[in-house]
Amino acid sequence: GETQGLFNMLAQVVTRGTEERSALEIARTLDEMSASLGGFSGRNSFGVTGKFLSADLEKGLGLMREVLTSAQLPPEEIELARSRVISAIRARRDDMFSSAMDLFLRALYSEHPFRFPVMGTESSVSSLGRELLLFTLRSVVQPEGMVISLAGDVSVEEAYSLVEGHFGDLRGKPFDPGPIPVEMAKSRVVSLREKMADKAQTHVILGFPGPTFSSEDLDALEVLNAVLTGQGGRLFRELRDRKSLAYSVFSFVAPAVDPGFIAFGMGTNPTREEEAIRGFLDQIREVREGLVSKEELERARKYLLGRKQISLQTLQARADEVFFPALYGQDLDRELEYEKRILSVTAQDLKEAALRYLDTDNYVLAVVEGGGRGESN
Repeated sequence: GETQGLFNMLAQVVTRGTEERSALEIARTLDEMSASLGGFSGRNSFGVTGKFLSADLEKGLGLMREVLTSAQLPPEEIELARSRVISAIRARRDDMFSSAMDLFLRALYSEHPFRFPVMGTESSVSSLGRELLLFTLRSVVQPEGMVISLAGDVSVEEAYSLVEGHFGDLRGKPFDPGPIPVEMAKSRVVSLREKMADKAQTHVILGFPGPTFSSEDLDALEVLNAVLTGQGGRLFRELRDRKSLAYSVFSFVAPAVDPGFIAFGMGTNPTREEEAIRGFLDQIREVREGLVSKEELERARKYLLGRKQISLQTLQARADEVFFPALYGQDLDRELEYEKRILSVTAQDLKEAALRYLDTDNYVLAVVEGGGRGESN
């Protein structure tokens, strides 16, 4: 718990100075190449991502190697990053949706580290020292745990030889985070509540333990989610348009290395909180008990496939499409057959996935309660 936000901090400072170059020199080098290089960190991963002109790829990979293996994490850069992250944590706390999401994860996970916010807390970020950051970086960047993905104007053979040239001599065992506690399934309604008196709305998030990246139910859950909140989805039609319950309504499936979550959320008038919760549960019961129509299934599939095509228009997205499955040990062939998988999902699959995951007797509820008045419209 005391190291919450450690990898997020590392991601902020890993490109800010190495044994060979200062932060300013790295920035100048990137400017001269019209390139970008930055760290990233999520709930399951940490790394660096770069964008270079094809002619500069050799130099770019050299720079990536440099920041990963000889980053110095200068104290002044750590302090700058620390104040940036603490400002972001405060802004997140003031945002109703983000606060409700953090509250939801605390209610859902009582054992697993997924209960901690990715950015950490003010107190954990305040206490992260340079020695711990350096030690962590040195123990994580090991070749057996490393995945490198390239997308762009480069042949497969050339990519292999460049990567081999820059990273082939690294030696070391993969990072071992130690035993991760297994989260027990919920067998009751678990709820957490916070008050934000200065806000007019109330934010409600209701959800369930979800799938892993390799779960066989993932496709059915994605299609079900699109039926509920894709274009013209049921939650919009019923809860927002017909009942005027919601200012905003959403749902999403968030798979992870260990079981992720499925969440339904709404911004509503404080006086209509109970109706909002009942509205979600009614909609969930409907997909557990009945079959979605052929039209809804078609629309959900079209929506997902269209969204996928749009999302793959950048080279970064193309690189990510193979990077994350490779990092998490998934079947790459399966990942690249997204369209085939989505088109094969049936109405019966949706019902079975709903029965398996969406239990209206055992769910997790997070409510960030506004104190204001104001009519839903």
